[in-house]
Amino acid sequence: MKQGYLADYFSGVGVKRLSGTEVDPGVSNGHEFQGTRALQAFLGLPSESRSIPCTYMWLTDDDPPMRLDAAATWYDARAKQPHRAPEPRLLYTAEAEAVVYQASENDTLFVCLGRNERLLILLCRGGSDIEQQLLWLFGLESPTLRFAQRDLRVQQGSRLDFAARHVLDAIEVEVDVSDDAWLDRLLAKFGTKFPGTAPFSAFARSQIRTADPLAQPDQALMLWLDLEETLFFTLERHIIDQRLRAGFVE
Repeated sequence: MKQGYLADYFSGVGVKRLSGTEVDPGVSNGHEFQGTRALQAFLGLPSESRSIPCTYMWLTDDDPPMRLDAAATWYDARAKQPHRAPEPRLLYTAEAEAVVYQASENDTLFVCLGRNERLLILLCRGGSDIEQQLLWLFGLESPTLRFAQRDLRVQQGSRLDFAARHVLDAIEVEVDVSDDAWLDRLLAKFGTKFPGTAPFSAFARSQIRTADPLAQPDQALMLWLDLEETLFFTLERHIIDQRLRAGFVE
């Protein structure tokens, strides 16, 4: 079964606990995330100030995410001091305040660089469910005030199974899970119309002979859900493609 990895979508990710000086205008108006030297692993050392397209998101356990497309600036605060070690910093724009200022001291910041060279800056409550899900997804430990990072160009990261795709969906990262290797079997079984939920689920379960719902019920359920989702999107993509093609035929 076709199944991607986190590294197919991200080049690297860093996480830290936020301080008041980063997100509290009553403490500082610096608009900078601190301790970002660790992010050099995948952002590189800025030889000059660089504006990076960015999506800012504030995530909670209960509400849809608040998001803003803007930019962030990656620069070396010691660029004019060659006798000192570089000090790269990440600056968020004033327009990003609407999202960034939702966070408070001791909340959590994730800085993710997509394969498309776009930054995804995620903020959430410390200890929230979404924080734990993101830490699990990216393979990171509980955050501290110092950035911890993973360079996904040298590590594949987690496989994008059903659970991983659920978390990615929460941060609006769309994963293509269709797999044309299944298409002939789907068409032979169901043709070009969607069957009912029960027969479709039964077909998916019948294709995984290694699942043991009695000995390992959780594993079996995840295997079934994972394959059923793949089969659904494979058949859906084929049906939609056929309808689109038919629409251009006179």
